[in-house]
Amino acid sequence: MLHQFAAAGEVMDLNPAGDRGSKDVDKVLSTVSFAYNKERATSSSPFIDSILHNAHLFVLFAVYLICRYVNHVSLYQALVCVGLTPLFLYFYINYAPFLFLEEDIKWIRREWRLLHAIVEDAKKIMEYRDLIGARACKIWDSNPDGATVKGVDETEVAWLEKARSMVLQAESLVETFEKQRIRRDSHTQRLCFDMTTENFQQVTGLFTETKTVKQEMKDMVEENKVYEIGIGESLERSRPSIVSLLDRPVDGHDQQKWVKSKEQVSSAAALASTVVENIKRLTIQKPDLTCKDTGDQISSIDLQLRQLHHFLKDIEGIRFESEIEGAWVKEVHEMIKEADHAVNKYWQRIGRLSFINNWNAGRKLKGDIKCIDVGFTQLLEWKDSYGFKFVRRDSSKFVYQSPQQTQDDSIVSTILSRMHEFLNENSHLLGEVLYEVTSLYNQLEEMHKLVRGASVTGGGYNSRMSWLEQARKISESAEKSLTTFLRNSHNMWQNLLFKTRAGRKFSRDVYRINHTIDLFLKCIRAYDIEVREEPNSVVGLEEDIEAVVSQLTTNDEHPSVISIVGIGGIGKTTLAKKIYDHGVVVDHFPCRAWVSVPQKSDNGALLEDVAKQVLKSLQRLEEENRNGSWIQKAQDVLKDKKYLLVLDNISTEKELDTLKKEFLVTSTGCKILLTTRDDKVASGADIPPHKLRLRTKEESWQLFTQMVHFPPTEELLAKDIFRKCGGLPQAIFHVGYLMFGKDASMAEETKRVLTYIKQNDTPLLATFTTRSSNLLPHLKKCLSYFKLFPNDFEIPARRLTALWIAEGLVEDCKREETDEDVADEYLSELIRLDMIQAVKRKHNGKVKTCSLPYALPKDPLPDMSKDRLIDDYSNNASAHIHGDSANFPIHYRGLVSIISFDTREGNKPGEEIGNFLRRGIAGGFFHQLLVLDLERVFRPELPNTIGKLKQLRYLGLRWTFLGSVPASIGELLNLQTLDVKHTDVQTLPSSIWKLQKLRHLYLNQSYQSKFMHQQGGSSLKNLRTLWGVFLDKDSPLIHWIDKLINLRKLGLAFQLSLPEQQPLAAKIGNLKNLQSLRIRSRDEMGEPCDLICVNLSNLESLSSLNLFGKLDNSMIAKFPKNLTDLTLSGAFLSVDPMPMLEKLSNLKFLTFYANSYTGIDMVCSTTGFPKLVVLKLWKLQNLTDWNVEEKAMQNLRELEIRACTNLKVPSGLRHLKNLTLLKLTNMPEEFSATIAITKAQIWDDIAHSPAVITDSW
Repeated sequence: MLHQFAAAGEVMDLNPAGDRGSKDVDKVLSTVSFAYNKERATSSSPFIDSILHNAHLFVLFAVYLICRYVNHVSLYQALVCVGLTPLFLYFYINYAPFLFLEEDIKWIRREWRLLHAIVEDAKKIMEYRDLIGARACKIWDSNPDGATVKGVDETEVAWLEKARSMVLQAESLVETFEKQRIRRDSHTQRLCFDMTTENFQQVTGLFTETKTVKQEMKDMVEENKVYEIGIGESLERSRPSIVSLLDRPVDGHDQQKWVKSKEQVSSAAALASTVVENIKRLTIQKPDLTCKDTGDQISSIDLQLRQLHHFLKDIEGIRFESEIEGAWVKEVHEMIKEADHAVNKYWQRIGRLSFINNWNAGRKLKGDIKCIDVGFTQLLEWKDSYGFKFVRRDSSKFVYQSPQQTQDDSIVSTILSRMHEFLNENSHLLGEVLYEVTSLYNQLEEMHKLVRGASVTGGGYNSRMSWLEQARKISESAEKSLTTFLRNSHNMWQNLLFKTRAGRKFSRDVYRINHTIDLFLKCIRAYDIEVREEPNSVVGLEEDIEAVVSQLTTNDEHPSVISIVGIGGIGKTTLAKKIYDHGVVVDHFPCRAWVSVPQKSDNGALLEDVAKQVLKSLQRLEEENRNGSWIQKAQDVLKDKKYLLVLDNISTEKELDTLKKEFLVTSTGCKILLTTRDDKVASGADIPPHKLRLRTKEESWQLFTQMVHFPPTEELLAKDIFRKCGGLPQAIFHVGYLMFGKDASMAEETKRVLTYIKQNDTPLLATFTTRSSNLLPHLKKCLSYFKLFPNDFEIPARRLTALWIAEGLVEDCKREETDEDVADEYLSELIRLDMIQAVKRKHNGKVKTCSLPYALPKDPLPDMSKDRLIDDYSNNASAHIHGDSANFPIHYRGLVSIISFDTREGNKPGEEIGNFLRRGIAGGFFHQLLVLDLERVFRPELPNTIGKLKQLRYLGLRWTFLGSVPASIGELLNLQTLDVKHTDVQTLPSSIWKLQKLRHLYLNQSYQSKFMHQQGGSSLKNLRTLWGVFLDKDSPLIHWIDKLINLRKLGLAFQLSLPEQQPLAAKIGNLKNLQSLRIRSRDEMGEPCDLICVNLSNLESLSSLNLFGKLDNSMIAKFPKNLTDLTLSGAFLSVDPMPMLEKLSNLKFLTFYANSYTGIDMVCSTTGFPKLVVLKLWKLQNLTDWNVEEKAMQNLRELEIRACTNLKVPSGLRHLKNLTLLKLTNMPEEFSATIAITKAQIWDDIAHSPAVITDSW
């Protein structure tokens, strides 16, 4: 019945013109055909079939014997012939089966390896899914319906179980086949009936099992198609979201594995290119081989090899994310080897001048070509059937269209336009081939659409080039065939019943071209590379990786134990894993072992477990343990080796002492790296522990968006939730677990999950442990000060430390350090203890803003609100500010701080705070006030009586856009900080000179803030910060700036001629304590002017220098040797400054802004810039050649090139081994394309190439 129905399907039109229901009919027909083929496959004996297939040989032999007998052949001749029959049967039974089964076993072996890879991928993904699902369910315990985990469905799970069984069966079959072949080759068997019968039975069983296994494997592939299981697509869909939520790096992507896969891909690509050239030579020298079917098969192999070659070049630097990718490439490599072997063997066979040899060589080559063509086609079909993809991780979404690509695309478009126009206007001339031309045009149009789409979005430059080139060749071939037909058919008589010779030839050409297009489209779909954003699980750990790797790989003569310490969930294991797999570490330590320290109280069990993990890491666990002691065996293996031993998660000092005793670091260069939460354990290392910090806001958001996917409409709610993570990676993962399995495209679903997180924040930060109870008293007070600020408020570090000092929270200095230095140490210590989150950092790594992590406000920190008035316009405490009540509470007389967070727009906030201060001062209040912080209150009306606040130390007016400062400010003799940056204040009153205790003065440079002339002999000697001041020729500051002997931070701008700058330059050179200096020489339009040469070489404390103005190259030689941060803008240097700048051995940050260098060449020489971390080259319009020599800038991590329009791609980029980010902004398209195309080749010898970000506006 199945047979009849399947046969009927071949002749009946089961898919009428209407498409309605056609898919269902096709599916039913495919199912029936699949069942019929499966039934037919098990209906006969394979070995008997093979004998019956060769039965004519036996019949001919019998006829021959009868004929010889009839012709009176002597009896002994007949007996000899009869006697040879068993010998013939013996060889037929023992040797023929292996010839018959060779191709089948080869096919099964390939399918088995591919199936095994996909089963392993599924196993790993399902393990990860179950792990994350369990965590999600645990979090959702109060709402079980929320824990919905999507992944592989039940049908796919059943298919995988069947595949796993099939893999075992196929593996056993291949092993049996190899054993029987070895047995046949290595033993001389008795020629007897029993042995022959036994072998016959074994061979029959082998034939049967082979045919059964092969058919079942085919059924599995067919089942994947018919029932639309799509296991590959399911795994591809699940893998990114699941892997992104793993709070530990995924194993298996180490340096050695990557190097091995890369070598295989490179070898396959090179061999494919060689085979293409050999096939080209073959078709030229032996044109007779390219006729009929063999020619089509050779063309098919040639096309696939060309596409494979470009595809392999594109994936050469890609890290495979799944086992199936590597397995498929391996099979492709094997198939290319077979093709190469077949062609080479052919040339060897025809080396002797013999007609028989040449004929036999050609016959065998045709057979090999047929098998190879089938093999390549099967690999394409296999990849298409399972739907797995090759993925290129890249931060850059740049896709470059080369001029050749544009030209090829234009040619194809032109040919299609001509064909379309011809079909519309001259279709009557086509007559007998109208259908063929229409079909051909449709195929070409489909090809062009697919090629164009893949060329725009595809991830492989070489493949895109090859696709457009091949599309052009096919289109030109089609147009040539049509032109030839039209030319030959003009003089021919048209027959309505039969096609002309030209028509028949054109039909054959169309069939050939359509076949080529079909194969070509399969190649495009199979060899397309998907570009995905590169995940960065080490966000915020780049500096930590560099620091620990440096500790591990230096000072080999001193064995050492190195520790990484931090609170739970902060990323200790992630950091250790990245270091363990780091290319420099892999090269430095030939022997590495990773141990996850078990939590066991018994020392013996602990040591045994650790020893087994060590041996497992070194792949020595399976070896015989002769002495019975695992720890002794581990010690013997590590003895006299240069090894790295990672001990992850040591919890007690006892564990560390036990392990250090057994794993003595005695050999030169051996190191132990441990991770722990306990500071006491970490202190047991030989050098100070490496402490991990909380992530900044930017780092946290980057990590958050990698793991948690949500619609743009819910971004504000998502940011609200993300702030609660407090910079703790594990808390971010926690949110990811809650979002796991949710449909992020549904805003309501996402909002429900995020709302649940917001309302149930206790478990979110359960892993965040605070240490406030163990803080020293002075640190506890400073930490408690954060509670005065609104939740999630980002406090500028300069504001916070100044407030601490003003309120007396910083202890008196007993050393040469200033109060500012001590306050900075307090802040650094709180950040180190994870009490404070550094929300933002400056480009040089210093803290810009900070905040209290979300969990800490709930801790019982001391209340600092007493004697402090905090105005956020919502609490009751600020009622007197925003009301008219003149009856102030009595405790207002003892207020030490007034801090306002009223950021409303309009004049009302300024009027209200002004009235409040006026009433309070008039009523005798606020006389103990130390801090008046009105930052961001719009234009507060400061009363003229403000001078009565005699104790005031801090007056913060930044971002208030205040127009002027009352002259009575000169009466605030205790004032330490005056901040009028980002205000409209242009001139400070002359009374400012009375403020002899003033330490920090911030002005608004954009409004050209100036000083009034000095009164008396005051000189503000205690001033440490003078920032944003503007000087002209009449400014008094020019003459007494050298008297600011305690000045540490100076930022000034001026409009002065070179002679007028001379006295100023000499005085700046005498500021011995200066640490940061910014000088801007500009004209009325803000353009750079000449800047005099300032001798800064004697300023040993100067670490940061920012210069805006035209410089002479000679000034570079006068830069201080301790400079760490240098910015040049508008310098118009004509000579390459790099040879002099690279001698600044401490320089870490170097920035060239617009027109800072006007030359065309730049050279960074060997060993230059040893500590440089960040380099920026902006708008250097003339720069053409930049040479980076080997071992230059070896610590460079970030490189930004912006709008350098004439710059060529520096070949020396490959020497930047530690580069993690290359940012290209407004660069020419060709430059960005070259970087994107050659990225893998530029950084081919390191494990992690930098992220390349391309941007333009």
